[in-house]
Amino acid sequence: MRTSTKQVIVRLIFMVLCFIPLVTHAQSFRLKAFGISYKVKDSWGGWSDWTDWKACNIDISVNFNTHRILIFSKETQDYAISEMLPTARYDENGKSVVMRCVDDDGLICILRLRSQYHPDMIQLYIEYSDMIWVYNVEEY
Repeated sequence: MRTSTKQVIVRLIFMVLCFIPLVTHAQSFRLKAFGISYKVKDSWGGWSDWTDWKACNIDISVNFNTHRILIFSKETQDYAISEMLPTARYDENGKSVVMRCVDDDGLICILRLRSQYHPDMIQLYIEYSDMIWVYNVEEY
């Protein structure tokens, strides 16, 4: 076996072992959002800069058993997870889990849960074709 093939096999085994705890242990968990920022697409197709962070206090429920993510903001946001995308990334900065979802209006969006190592933080991105917002969250 060539070295590069061995490296690929080792990486695949490592990724599978990393996902086993997610699937078997963390079937549901609660988050608390403490900051929110967003950006929008303009009429020319470009993106605005991220807004300044705004403080918030919002409960979030992630439940992989029911395939639902609920964000209890002023209006409850209800996202049905339709597909776990194979774009989960692990790198020196952290890891991301990406999900295709359908909101309670029937619109398709992407939710990305990003855990960063330096600084130690978790962010939840909600991405539509014309708007993206992100919550800084902590587990509780």
